[in-house]
Amino acid sequence: RKRKRKRKRKRKRKRKRKRKRKRKRKRKRKRKRKRKRKRKRKRKRKRKRPTTHSALRQTNETACCAGQCKDNPVCENFGAWCIPRPSIPSCLGPNSPYIGPYKYERYNGPAPVDWGKIA
Repeated sequence: RKRKRKRKRKRKRKRKRKRKRKRKRKRKRKRKRKRKRKRKRKRKRKRKRPTTHSALRQTNETACCAGQCKDNPVCENFGAWCIPRPSIPSCLGPNSPYIGPYKYERYNGPAPVDWGKIA
């Protein structure tokens, strides 16, 4: 009597492939995150660097705003502080380093200047 041959079952290789794919995806995600972080750091560094821009090179007025008013005709000099004269609106902008009464008087006592006239 002829024997019936048992059919060998093929083993499924599904799990291996799944693991491989999972690992691949994980690695990809990791790389992506790393790149993103690197870019972020780079941007931060760039932002922190001082700007070298020709427009920022100091004219008479901006030098006064920055508090470097040795013999500057547009400023009044009180000791360590430099107070822009009221005629220069650029020195009195919202983000000018111009000091204002509170800070001046906190450091130097009453100022020899009428703040109402300046600000």
